[in-house]
Amino acid sequence: MNDLSLLKFGQKSNVGASVTRKEDDRFVKGEGFYPSDHMPEGCLSAYVVRSPFAHARFEIKDTSAALAMDGVHLVITHADIAEFGSLPNVVPRGKNADGKPYEQPPRLALCENTARYVGDPIAFIVADSKAIAADAAELLDIDYQSLDAVVGIEAAMADGAPLVWDGFEPNNMASQS
Repeated sequence: MNDLSLLKFGQKSNVGASVTRKEDDRFVKGEGFYPSDHMPEGCLSAYVVRSPFAHARFEIKDTSAALAMDGVHLVITHADIAEFGSLPNVVPRGKNADGKPYEQPPRLALCENTARYVGDPIAFIVADSKAIAADAAELLDIDYQSLDAVVGIEAAMADGAPLVWDGFEPNNMASQS
């Protein structure tokens, strides 16, 4: 039997109550344990190259300089993993407020050619260390074309708003036309 089964109507519960964090003291004292500080010998590190733009088309023209760098083992772009398709959607599909079925845009592990938010992942690098991987990211030849961006739900649904996903006209609603 779990603790919630013991609650009775009108009885005070701990739901929503503040929880004392037991780990904070050691982190404040500099005694915290971070797995990245204790990497086993020979362990590789990964680095995700992310879009610096809120909305942009991009082309990764060349990865060879990054891949040729000492200590770099792998550079992956969407082209390398396109055959795997979209990540599965585990959220049940329902209907929008207008009664039309919800249409799920693709969820790609790495953007194909359009970044839709600052930090959208566009490449993945594996190297001997995080520093080497970050340096390799700087060697990627990426051409960005900044696109108009929109901030907020009302602005996104306004007439003429830039589309976050192609095909969701006229107002970024994820429903079938």
